[in-house]
Amino acid sequence: ELSQLGIRTLDVTGVDVVTPKEATLKQARDKMQSLVATVDGAGDSPPFLDVNLNAVQGSITAKLDDYPNGYFDAVICSFTLCSVDDQTAALAEIHRLVRSSGGTFGYLEHVAVDGDEPYSFLEVQQKVLDPLQQALADNCHLHRHTDETIATEFRLPKDNDKTAELLTSSSSSSSYLLHERFLVDGMWPISCQCCGVIQQRT
Repeated sequence: ELSQLGIRTLDVTGVDVVTPKEATLKQARDKMQSLVATVDGAGDSPPFLDVNLNAVQGSITAKLDDYPNGYFDAVICSFTLCSVDDQTAALAEIHRLVRSSGGTFGYLEHVAVDGDEPYSFLEVQQKVLDPLQQALADNCHLHRHTDETIATEFRLPKDNDKTAELLTSSSSSSSYLLHERFLVDGMWPISCQCCGVIQQRT
């Protein structure tokens, strides 16, 4: 699809408080390029898409001022919003950076148990262990209602019992393409998780 749109370069920017080693970045670049070649099916021919990977060290709220509004076609967070100092500020920056017309924000995060979910003992464990988790796991919070904070920032309804199709507000400039909460038994104490894709619209 990208080649049909005339896209020849894919720029990927990673943000982390710790810069990966150059060997790790090279391994990631090679992996992405090999995936492109596999999808392209070009064999020995050069792939149709050139992948550039750039790593930015620091907080998402402090290191991305050089990027203008709507710079990125897509932003992805994976087990990130649990650890940022200011979740609201981080999501506001993500919202600013996503392209306003058709840009997407994808996320996979562990979250606090909701009061109406049948995991009350897990919620107790989250609250009791939260201070220790923050101290030992780089500020990771066990009991954050991250999906609700995401919904607030993107002005979307907060109702975890409804499907993504129903979680679209006519007054919002965003809409859910996917929204789901689930339990992963083998990942205690971060078992309660959510994932989703939000699309910007004009």
